[in-house]
Amino acid sequence: MDSTEAAAKPNRTSRRKQKTKDKLLKAIQILVLERGLNEISINDITEQADVGLGTFYNYFDSKESLIQATSELLLAYYHQDIDAVTEGLTDPAEIMAASIMHTLSKAVDGTQWGKFIFESNVPIEAYAMNMRMRGMRDIRRGIDEGRFEADEPEIILSMFTGFALAVAGDVYFGFLPKTAIVKSTAKILTLLGIKEEAAKEIAQKKYPTVKPVELPISVFDLEQDEA
Repeated sequence: MDSTEAAAKPNRTSRRKQKTKDKLLKAIQILVLERGLNEISINDITEQADVGLGTFYNYFDSKESLIQATSELLLAYYHQDIDAVTEGLTDPAEIMAASIMHTLSKAVDGTQWGKFIFESNVPIEAYAMNMRMRGMRDIRRGIDEGRFEADEPEIILSMFTGFALAVAGDVYFGFLPKTAIVKSTAKILTLLGIKEEAAKEIAQKKYPTVKPVELPISVFDLEQDEA
């Protein structure tokens, strides 16, 4: 075996393992949408993925660790989409507005993303924490550039996170109309010191959109998008 063949073999092995892991990640997405997290077992997951029960434990030590990995995958797509809709924007207020509206829009019309987050009993903490992390980065940038005014940015961030999740859920379940997305975005901007009329104008601008990704999401699709 020459050096080229020796290098290729581990790569093929790694790729094969990644494909098996990807099967498990896609399987739990399908089952969670069908039944909810509490109604599925590891055996259900391996049957859906068409792998042996023992294979599951080569990659995950519990159903909870698999759902955590799945949440991380969905969040990777989420951040990739936010990067796309904010690309080219320089005004921190517009960046915040585009990010908020994309986040809220993911729950419109009973989308799969909305169902996965709000109806499947999947822990929502990971999504909330990621919103906080990205929100804090954008808020601090706006403060540093003098665009936002916030004496207590951490408190505003908590309000923003809870507000966004509540509005997204209400839009998903139909308690609020789609028009609430633009209005809610403007309200959040006013919390950051943007005048009401200016906030409405910023929220009503047309920002880039990305095509919604249907579940189940694959690790390999994400790699392709990032290539």
